[in-house]
Formats: sequence, structure tokens, C-alpha cells
Amino acid sequence: STGTLTGPLTAGQTLSLSAVAENLSTRGAAGAFPVSFYLSRDTTLDAAVDAPIGHCWVESLGTRSTRTCSTTQGRIPSDLLPGNASPTPFYWIAC
Repeated sequence: STGTLTGPLTAGQTLSLSAVAENLSTRGAAGAFPVSFYLSRDTTLDAAVDAPIGHCWVESLGTRSTRTCSTTQGRIPSDLLPGNASPTPFYWIAC
């Protein structure tokens, strides 16, 4: 999942983020796993550059089903935007 963050972003700002996890498998349920959110200047995840900003947990995911997980604890890192607001757009990426 990806989404666009609009408006000025400031260091330390909290974000509410949500993503839909989908199990396309016909071979069984998936156990618990985290969904991590990253802040990016484009829509392609680059873990060496993009900043982690939060996560949520999917407790289990049945065969061919979906589940939404969300967090209200996402936070813009202070070292990403030192001392000032950032121009937009930024994107969030969930994986």
C-alpha cells in the first residue's frame, strides 16, 4: 500500500496510517506479522533511504482474505526534517 501525505509536515508530527494486508495463497493461513510504514519522497521503497515511521500487527490472515491494520503512532522523524516544515509531497509506503 502507498498513500500521499499532503500539507506541511513537521518533525515529531504524529500520523494515523492504515494498510490492507491480503493473503492470496490457497495453501493456508498466515501467522502474525508486522506491517511497517515508511516515509518516502517517491512511491518506491528504498530501506537505505526511506525513514521508518510506524508499524502495526496483523494477528493472522486466513486463506484468500484481507485484513486492515492501522496505527495512530506514526511519527515524522526529527532528523528527517530538522527544525523546519517540509514541502510536500511525501508518500507513505506499507510493507
